[in-house]
Amino acid sequence: MLINRVIMLGRSARVAISTLLVVVAGAGMYAWMVSPHVSYLHAVQKCAPVVEDVAEEKRALCRILGAKRRRLGAMQAELSTLRAGLFTPEEARDFFANIESVCRKAGCSVTSVSFDSRSRKSRSGVSLDPVVILARRVDLTVMARYDQIVALLRDFQARPQRVHIDSCRIELVDFRRTELKCDLTMILWVINAGEDPDDG
Repeated sequence: MLINRVIMLGRSARVAISTLLVVVAGAGMYAWMVSPHVSYLHAVQKCAPVVEDVAEEKRALCRILGAKRRRLGAMQAELSTLRAGLFTPEEARDFFANIESVCRKAGCSVTSVSFDSRSRKSRSGVSLDPVVILARRVDLTVMARYDQIVALLRDFQARPQRVHIDSCRIELVDFRRTELKCDLTMILWVINAGEDPDDG
């Protein structure tokens, strides 16, 4: 038998077989335990520069993204400021409906008022939610004293929305009376977000 043959072998043959078994077991252990870790460490060493490059790109993109976020925040604040100066369609209708009472409150008598039905349109860029800004024109003629006309202009300018006085012409009608004739042309900027631009 095999065991008997191994026992019959000489001392040097037994040492050689034992050494061979230890070497084979060591090689197997190395291949099973150490070699995968060494291969992993070599791969990590090769990938380390790539990882560093990706990390640097990530840091650069984070800096760019931070700058763009700050710019977006500033632009949104500016847009909010601009929108505060624009009339909504309802506010424009209220302004047009109450224009005569505002004039009477300032002590002016309205002789004529006309609203321009044609509107200049201004579209804001290309976006998913189109914003149309309309310029609505009002031609107003009032009769009043100079201080009353100034008070009327202050009332128009005191609104949170911007009333642009395009032209103001004051002329003396009658030398005996202190009444003046004032021809005003005003422009209201009306924002229609996603609505029919010709509505109102």
